[in-house]
Amino acid sequence: MAAAALSRLLTTRAEQDEVVLNISYAGRDSRAFESLVGCTATGFALRVRDARDGTLAELVDRVGRTTVLGMEHAMPPRRVVPAMLRRKGIRIPDRLDIGLAYESSLDTGLELPGLTATVAEIAPEAARSEFIMVLTPTGDVLEGAVEFSADLWDAATIEEWTREYVRLLREEVGEAPREAGA
Repeated sequence: MAAAALSRLLTTRAEQDEVVLNISYAGRDSRAFESLVGCTATGFALRVRDARDGTLAELVDRVGRTTVLGMEHAMPPRRVVPAMLRRKGIRIPDRLDIGLAYESSLDTGLELPGLTATVAEIAPEAARSEFIMVLTPTGDVLEGAVEFSADLWDAATIEEWTREYVRLLREEVGEAPREAGA
């Protein structure tokens, strides 16, 4: 639902027929490996066509099925892009500047006698891409953060997009609108 709502928002705002999202994926095939320490994350391109058409529920279904296929066949872009460039008629973007990440493992689960471990959010001084939305479950709440290029957008625009994104999600789950911070 998160990717579908973001796709609807971005294609509507940009008046485009499609969007390609860079989806971060940890690639852990079973719950037994969820706490694995190591850099196993990769990303895959999620192309969402006709995101403005039909109901959001229909888009959620379509994007959900495509996302599962993307996760099942995720390969690092450095392996895919050269092969695709050799094929004629396929347009490959230089970069995937619009991203969505879901951080589901901020609980360290680390216990060392006499040592306390905490997770500290370290925000980079510069955006790593044009726009990335990061969603993190914290108890019963899904928190979000947006990293964006200040060369392209101002904070007011991103705040407006964020409000619209939250409205789309709440509308889809049938939740009444609430004031910010509620």
